[in-house]
Amino acid sequence: MTQRIEQRLPRVFGHELSIEERDRRWALARHEMSTRGIECLIVSGFHSVLWEGQATLRWFTNLDIEGYLLFPRQGRPTLYSFVPAAKVTRLEGCWISDNRSGFPAFGESLVEGLKVLEVDSGTVAVLAVEGIYGEYGGFPYATMNVLMSSLPTVHFADAMSWFAPLRTIKSDEEIRMFEIGAGIAEEMFAAVAETAHEGVLDAEIRAAISAARIRAGCEPHSTSFYAQGKDIGPILDSGIMLEPGYSKPLEMGDIITAELTTRVNGYEIEFNQVWVLGEVDDELERMFAVAKASFEAGVATLRAGITQAELQRAMQAPLDEAGFTWFYPFFHGSGLMDEPPASGVRISNYADGREIERPYAPVTFEENMVLTFEPSVVTKERWGNDPTLPWIPRRGFALGSPVVVTADGCRVLAESWWKPEVIRLT
Repeated sequence: MTQRIEQRLPRVFGHELSIEERDRRWALARHEMSTRGIECLIVSGFHSVLWEGQATLRWFTNLDIEGYLLFPRQGRPTLYSFVPAAKVTRLEGCWISDNRSGFPAFGESLVEGLKVLEVDSGTVAVLAVEGIYGEYGGFPYATMNVLMSSLPTVHFADAMSWFAPLRTIKSDEEIRMFEIGAGIAEEMFAAVAETAHEGVLDAEIRAAISAARIRAGCEPHSTSFYAQGKDIGPILDSGIMLEPGYSKPLEMGDIITAELTTRVNGYEIEFNQVWVLGEVDDELERMFAVAKASFEAGVATLRAGITQAELQRAMQAPLDEAGFTWFYPFFHGSGLMDEPPASGVRISNYADGREIERPYAPVTFEENMVLTFEPSVVTKERWGNDPTLPWIPRRGFALGSPVVVTADGCRVLAESWWKPEVIRLT
């Protein structure tokens, strides 16, 4: 095993996940494997879906490396990656001592590894990412085809249904990642306050956000959805992360709405925030108050033992009373990726603009679950007011931060400095 990172080159934030955390995770997985008669797991991970396609592989390896892990019920796991084996073993925080290059024939490498383990019958389960991410970040078909054709007497099964719940309850070390990320987020917010003045370009503010979190030790693929203007819609419509910065100066009366993450050891710590430069109209001021009330209703309601539906009702009530609606989930689970539970997602896939909701399976909250609260407040009037287009609200935003479920309620993980309020720029 490599030296711990503190002994050689500490990260900026100075905290690593321990070998004890590794052993805890591996024991959870192996207990389930024994219960279900699974001889081996094959875990895939790739930098897809805004890096969330890496989540399951990283949970087992503590490495941000694409590839496959052969994880036997007993014995030493083997990682097959694109990276030369010697380099992987030297990486700080590496939990895997047997690292090999699987490139360019990963399927064949995995077949050979299973044969070495003498797994030529029984059940082998595959793992990738689940839910919506499984549609475009799931276990690769080409690899699955090689495995099934090369090992016809092995039964291959999907392990996501039983694996996903293993990571919803966070350990103390995992919660510490969120606390570190929440502290780094304060640096991003300070960068906006220092940079966002009248006449400053969109690109300059976005660059300041990215620079602040990288200097503080975040992984460079921490995400930003950003938009500015007087009448902007929800972030994914008006501030796509992959868009370039614009030569659009900030003007008096503009708002900035952003979804910003800090990524610490892979964990996504997400904030949704609104900044205001100067005076805004009465409708926006009412929307700001409703967003604050929704967040506070969630904090007052969330505790172990209540259901997802109960939490959504509490957070939705201020919007219903004020005559606004929502566009994104009020909350979702958070970890190495966006996790269940999530409230109903209001979207439209129909040309005539019909509105639909896609709720996740019901969940009862437990202590040490981490959620991102992100109540969105949007107008019922559609953008462009054209009923032949998919429904997009005329204007709106989200406001929120991560919280952890406690024995008797919940705790806002940035409570020392963050409040569910709009920030007024000077």
